[in-house]
Amino acid sequence: MEIDDPNNPEVDFDSSKIRYTTISTNALSTCRGFIIKGNIGEQIFVYLAHRSKIYETPSFTPSSTLIELIEDLTGDIKNENF
Repeated sequence: MEIDDPNNPEVDFDSSKIRYTTISTNALSTCRGFIIKGNIGEQIFVYLAHRSKIYETPSFTPSSTLIELIEDLTGDIKNENF
């Protein structure tokens, strides 16, 4: 995961970023995208994940989707040690 590269605000396919300014992605049609906005003290940040995933019911529910998002987010945090 990339953190705030000012020259590259775009999140590529199957990746994620944390930015402190603008953020974007393309071609999200059948993929899943999660965007989380928050504050660290007074500093606003945005986390965007663009992942390929085919959701088929009934195996995917709102709860299982949220669990998967949390696992992705914590995995990104653990891998970057921040």
